Amino acid sequence: MYFKDKHKNVKFLVSSDHQAWTRQALGGVDNVLFLPNGTKEIDMATLKLAANHSIITVGTSGWWIAKLTNVETA
Repeated sequence: MYFKDKHKNVKFLVSSDHQAWTRQALGGVDNVLFLPNGTKEIDMATLKLAANHSIITVGTSGWWIAKLTNVETA
C-alpha cells in the first residue's frame, strides 16, 4: 500500500455510509479505525482535524474531504 510504504506507523481512519461492506472489505488491513456511523458533518470534521493524508473515492464527499484536509491525496 502506498501510504504504508511511505510512512512509518500509519493508521487508517475510515468514514463510510456503507459500514458493513467497508468492514468486510478492509477487515484484513492492519491499523484501520472505523468512524462510527455518524453524520457526514461529524465525519468530515473528524477527518479534517485528524487526517494527514487522504485516500478518497470519486464523489462529492471524498472530494470535499480532500479539499478541506489540504493534504496529500491518493
